[in-house]
Formats: sequence, structure tokens, C-alpha cells
Amino acid sequence: MIKLVQHLLALPVQDISLIAPQDMALCSLWNDVAVTKASSLDGLKHFPRHLEMWLANAPGDRPSTEGRRHQSLLRELVLLVQSARITMLARDELDFLARTRELVLATANSKAFSRVEELITPHIKTIESRREYLSPDLGLKALTERLQVVSSEDIQLARASDTKTLAGVALPSRGPVFRRNGQLRVLGDVPEGCTVIVENGDCVVDGFVLGRVAATNSCEVRDNIVGAVVVRDGDIRARAIINNATAIAKTGRIYCRATQSPRLIFSGSDLEVKGDALQGNYIAPSIQIEGEAFGGQYDITRQVESARFKCTDARPLTIIFRKGLSCRDYGEAPGKEMSRALSKALRLRRSRAHGLRTTQLAAREAEQFASSALMYILGGDKIKKNLADTLAAQRRLDVLSRIISGMRFLYTAAQEHLEARQSNEGIAREGTEEFQSSLSELMSDFPELQGEDPLDSDLVERKAHVLQLKNDLSGAIKNPAFVAKILIELEDNLREWFEEAKTLATFIQSNEKRLHESVGWKHLKALEGENVIKVTALRQVVKAAENLPRGDAVAMRAQSTFVRLMLRNIRTRLSLARSAREILRKTQIDFEKARTEVWNKFQVRVEDNESDEMQETGIAKGRYDAHINLYADASFLESESIPEGRHLITPGHGDEEVTYACKAGVITKLK
Repeated sequence: MIKLVQHLLALPVQDISLIAPQDMALCSLWNDVAVTKASSLDGLKHFPRHLEMWLANAPGDRPSTEGRRHQSLLRELVLLVQSARITMLARDELDFLARTRELVLATANSKAFSRVEELITPHIKTIESRREYLSPDLGLKALTERLQVVSSEDIQLARASDTKTLAGVALPSRGPVFRRNGQLRVLGDVPEGCTVIVENGDCVVDGFVLGRVAATNSCEVRDNIVGAVVVRDGDIRARAIINNATAIAKTGRIYCRATQSPRLIFSGSDLEVKGDALQGNYIAPSIQIEGEAFGGQYDITRQVESARFKCTDARPLTIIFRKGLSCRDYGEAPGKEMSRALSKALRLRRSRAHGLRTTQLAAREAEQFASSALMYILGGDKIKKNLADTLAAQRRLDVLSRIISGMRFLYTAAQEHLEARQSNEGIAREGTEEFQSSLSELMSDFPELQGEDPLDSDLVERKAHVLQLKNDLSGAIKNPAFVAKILIELEDNLREWFEEAKTLATFIQSNEKRLHESVGWKHLKALEGENVIKVTALRQVVKAAENLPRGDAVAMRAQSTFVRLMLRNIRTRLSLARSAREILRKTQIDFEKARTEVWNKFQVRVEDNESDEMQETGIAKGRYDAHINLYADASFLESESIPEGRHLITPGHGDEEVTYACKAGVITKLK
């Protein structure tokens, strides 16, 4: 703590207004300690004048950087108070919170610190009450333990050693390694050749990162990142990321003002660049560049947007639509144990997604059967033709949806396995058993659904086609080229069949609306309300029909062969849904265990949900120069023969804002 006090006391007059409330409160508390102990810390006698100037002029002009959130200690303590864990705080920590509020309220421009005041004031009575209960701590022991403050010289004096990885990422180095458990504040730069490792806390750097930083939580860099920063479970903020630098936020966001030729910027969430991005490699689900993107490669799963995408022969620009990201993208090669654990988690996630679709389909089908039975009971023979058309469309949609679900399962499993093998062929073999297990599970809940009538011949052929592709994949699992070929075929089939499914759903919805109107649906009491469960309504209507006079038309239709068939189909679907739901519940538990194990052991995040290629569309939006390359998959970068629609070269659109989209493996220009 004394280093922070010395640093603040040595600041030139013009920089005093830039001191953050956290730092001024710490210095103020230290001054109280010094007065009590009659300390002779050099320069401390000047503190009252510093405080007076700060109260009159703070805050000064904010630095032009995204890495300015340097009050990590204040944030940590406020969160503890907000979460009703105030009893965890020592007396000096409570003194610090009270002093911070006192100072911001006393500034001439207190409105500028309204956020700090708003966070502390609701809890001030509790803080004051707790302070009275505890004895004063003249050594500020808890604050000193919670936040360590070091200089660049301290880092250089740390013991030198060889490090092959930085937070699991292959970034070998030899030099001083400074380690800290908890919050760390670096007054100045992280020197070149030095490594800072922060466990269970944030790292705040007042200057440049010329060396390397690894942190469990966030990393705030006031100046530029020139070396490397890796954070496991937080965000990275900096002024700029330049000169072959590496910035990796495994699960969090990255914010900066500009980039210039970074070796790699990887964000597990979002990347935001306030200005221009020049050259370099960028990987993130979503990338937002407010200025120009001039050259470079952008790998995204959701969206990339820039004011303008620019390129030249010397600075080509490439956009790649990815289906998913993994630890391999930022250079963390999984060992055998990690590969097994990761493959297991991904298999369980696929099984869960497939089980969820099965459950939803069965429940939806039961509702559709109930709707048809209700319409027949109410409308009779006058709606027979329309009802028959609707049922035929529903039945085709039911089977087609199951075929699509099975194909999506195949597609995801094959894609994940291919990516693993392309990244590390030797390690990928460890996931082969899980992959084969996934394929063997695929058709276990793929019922015939034949009912009273045979399936349409083309649906029988499609189901056989999916089974054949499954067998082909199982036999060719060690042949990446063949797997890639099957993936393209799956994409083409999915795109075509999904469009047919949408057309069928639209027809059914439109036809049902007309049928509802023709039978007076809205006047039936059992169907009042917006979220009526039609299976329940059907049972109520059938039960009520038992009390109608013998020979009544409604009563006769309620006991007809058609309604009994619909009720039997409903029971079958509800039974299927219950079985699938029970399996899904167990799969969910197993997936959460596997996902937690991968994070706890290897600090690799497995997303809760797999991306839905048919529902979510990756897009690239902005103004484009000519000759910018867009690829539907990274595998096509080195391919001599690219299937149609998987690679697009922009013609150049001047100042027109254009959006390109990739859906089911095909890139198109949106209107």
C-alpha cells in the first residue's frame, strides 16, 4: 500500500485531478494512520494540499483508453456488501468504503462520481453500524492483503524461470515471473521479458504490457498491449493492441480503441474496437469495429460489423463464418485427459439437444392430434376435406422434423470431430470413442411413426439416406476429407428440407386458422384463453359429450373411430415425451457434471447450448471494397475445389451498406 501512497504523492500537480476515488480514499486512510503513529513518510505532509486540489478539480479529463476501470478493490468490496456478505469485511475495509463515499460527496463536481455514491449510500447505515462493532485497524492489514501494489522494478526483481504456457496457452518465455493471489495493481509497465500471473483476482496495469500477463479475472491496461494478456474468466480492456501482440479472453469480452497487426485477438464473447483495426487475426462470436477494418482475418460465429472493410493486394481481408469456437483457436492444445473430458461434454450436449428436440416434437404432435380431434367434433363432415389435408401435412411435418433432427445431430457430431482432428490429429483419436457412441445413439429414438398409413416414399428414402450417412461417417471416421464431403452433403440436405418444413408449418397454421373460424372455435369454453392445452381441452370435451343425449351429433363424433385414433396417437406421443424427458433430465445432469469438470480441471468453457445452424445466421455488415474474401468454413481456405456458395469475393459496393449472411453453409447477399 505504501507504494501507492508514494506514487500519488509524487504526481505532478496537473495529474492530481486524475486520481480515482479508490486511490484517494486509500491515501487518505494511510494519512490517518501516519498521523496517529507520527510517521515521517517523505512527502506525506503535502497530502492535505493534494486532497484539497483533488476535491476542487476531480475528475480531470479521462484518458483516451478503454482500460480505465482501475478501481478493482472498490468493485470487489461493493459486491460483497451488495450480496449481504458485509460480515466478511474487516474494519479497515469498512472504513475505506465510508471514506470513499465521504470524499466523492465532498468534491466540487460530485455528480461526476454519482455512480460510486449510488452504490455505497444504500448500505451506509449497515456499514456504519458494523464499523462501531469492530475495533480500528491502524495497520490497514485487510486492505493491504486484498490489494497488492507493485512497481515495474518489483516485477523485474522476481525470480526468473522458464514458462512454456501462459494460462494454458502455448506462449513460451524465459524471464522474471511475478505471482500474486488476489487483486494486483501495477504502477507503470509490465516490462518486456517479464511475466505476471494473478490467481483469483484482477490485474490492473497503469502503463503498457510489454511482457506477459495471465489473470483469473479481468485485466485493465491503461496504455497498449504489446506483449500478451490471457484471462480465464473475465474481460480485457486496453487503449490498443498492437505489434504482434496476443490478447485472449477465454470466456469474456475484449475492448480497445484500436488494433494494429496483432498476432491474435480471441474473445469468447464479444470484441469491440472503438476505432480502426489494421491487419491481424481476430476470433470472436461477435466483432464490432466502429472505424475501418483494413486487412486481416476475422473468424466469427454470429456477426462482424465495420464502418468499412478495406483491402489491398498487400493487405488482404478475409471473413470466415465459423460454426463454433474452441480452446484450440487460441492455442491451448488439449492433452489426452482433456480431450476425453471435452469430447464427453460435447457428446452429452449433442444428446441433450437431440433429446430436447424429441421431447418438444412429441408434445407438439400430441397437441396437433388434439386440435384435429376437436375440430372434427365441432365441425363434423363439413370440414372433413380440409381436416384431412391438414392432418396429412401435419403427419409429413412430424416425420420430416424427426429426420431433420437426426441429420442435425449427425452434422454437429461430425463437424466437432473434424475440427478436433484438423487441429491435432493425434489428440483427436482420443475423442473417437465418444464420436462413435454419439452415432450409435442417433436412431435409438427414431420411431417409424407409420400409424395407420404408410409413409410417403420420399420420406422413407430420406430416412434411409440419414442412416446411410451415419454408417458412412462411422466407417470413415479417420478420413477427414470424406467427413468434410459428407458435411457439405448434410448442409445441402438440411437447407432444402428445412425450407420444406417451414412451408408445411405455414400451410398447417393457415389451414387451422380457417378451420377454427368455420367451427366457431372461439365460442368453446374449454378453449378460452391464449395458452390452452388442447390435449386437456379434448379430454374435457369428450367427457362432457358423455352427458349429451343419445344420438346427438357432437356426442357421436366424440365417440367416433377417428377421435379414438387421435386419442391413441396422443397417448403414444405423450408416453414418448415422458420417456424422452426422463432421459433428458439425466443427460442434463451428466452434461453439467462434465461441463464443470472441463472448466475446473482445464479452464475451458463448454457453452451451455450448441449453435443452431438452421436458426442462427452469421452475418457480416458494412461497406466493402472489392476483392474481400468470405468463406463459409475455415477448411476452404486451403481447398483447391470449393463447393458452390461456400466462397464469395465481394465486387465492391462503394458507400452502400451491405450485409452478407451464411446459413447452412451457403453465403448470400441479403436484400
